[in-house]
Amino acid sequence: MDAWPVIRGLIEAFDTPERRVQLRRWLARADAAIRKLTPEGRISARIAVLRAHLDRLDADAANGQVWNERLSKLEAKRALLKGPLDARTRRAHNRKLAEDLESLWAEVFAAI
Repeated sequence: MDAWPVIRGLIEAFDTPERRVQLRRWLARADAAIRKLTPEGRISARIAVLRAHLDRLDADAANGQVWNERLSKLEAKRALLKGPLDARTRRAHNRKLAEDLESLWAEVFAAI
């Protein structure tokens, strides 16, 4: 099952000021669940949630544009990591990618 429509639906359902507290709680639970995944699973899950959230933001918002650009760069970096790399190099790059995604995750969802 593709999680993308489910994630997008949840985010859109909570798009009112009163429900943002619920969205923050849901994101905290999602974050706890994401932390239990494998490293590559965490990367995929964070990208999916961030992409779903950023796609629904106002495209004119300065922060939204910056976050979209950063996420696009991280998605491109992830695509490159699927190429032929030795295991040690892949782990090092995945670790850095995961750190960058966590930073973006914290920044985006702190703004909710």
